[in-house]
Amino acid sequence: MRVLFAFMCIFFLSPKEIQAKDTNTITINFSVKFREFTCSIKSSVGPDLIFGDVAINKLTLNSGPEIESELILSCRSDYSSPELNATNSLTLLKSATLRFTSPDLVAGSDGSFLDAGNNVAIIPYFNNGRMLFDTDYDLKNKNITAYKMKFQLVQKNGSVGITAGRVTVTLIAQLTYI
Repeated sequence: MRVLFAFMCIFFLSPKEIQAKDTNTITINFSVKFREFTCSIKSSVGPDLIFGDVAINKLTLNSGPEIESELILSCRSDYSSPELNATNSLTLLKSATLRFTSPDLVAGSDGSFLDAGNNVAIIPYFNNGRMLFDTDYDLKNKNITAYKMKFQLVQKNGSVGITAGRVTVTLIAQLTYI
């Protein structure tokens, strides 16, 4: 009986199993029920950030149109409880990390801009600082109350002309929390 109990403790309480149940990753406009918390993150202007019609032949290496958005973080402990936003939602969590990724080609060795094609680059900013892709932003320990994103459209290479056309890139914000 003791052996069976010990085996059950090892089987049900293994650290890997607990770790797998204590973390989760979600993306913009998607939320999952996890542990006792459901958290989501979305853009204040919806899933698409659109520059509109831009005369891309007027772009330079460091100037171009900008677009801004806020990421809205919200959590709730169950469906009967009120939804908490921003800093209040972080009080529910042991840790919260934000990471930006893209399935599109990320140019530059440091991941500091997205190659949008046609010799156009998109430079991202998070809370007024240059955003880096595949980098963790710790939301819990930095006492951040707002999550502002800004994107700037610029010419990628000064020695190459800009080709007219449409540019589209995909950015994914992943929230990992415990």
